[in-house]
Amino acid sequence: RAFVQVLIDGLASRRAPIRFSLAHGLDTFGDEHCRPHLIALMEDPVPRVRWMAMHALSCHACGEKPEALEADVSARIARAAVHDPSIRVRRNAVVALGLAGAGAELLRDLAASDADFKVRRNAEWALSKTPRSG
Repeated sequence: RAFVQVLIDGLASRRAPIRFSLAHGLDTFGDEHCRPHLIALMEDPVPRVRWMAMHALSCHACGEKPEALEADVSARIARAAVHDPSIRVRRNAVVALGLAGAGAELLRDLAASDADFKVRRNAEWALSKTPRSG
């Protein structure tokens, strides 16, 4: 618990590489206590910090996560998949939806019509991980 708190405390760093690395650490070692901090990090000004926060919240293979993403978190990741100004964040948000098994309807739309090939490819992969109900 003390180790996780050190990671959380470091998220306030002015240096983006530190925030990214600490979010990555919370992906593996984090628990429910760190979720609000990772959710806030989804609004970070640096794209790779935003996508790491989304990954840390959604990847069940990397650590202790809830059974399903909270509806508001899933909705924020879905908005990032469509509207984030960074194409890398958009691509990674699509993957995060797949890792969480969320957003099937949006993923189908992105796979069929997004202008970016990698978003389309990631959406197809994500759909293979997502329940059909959507």
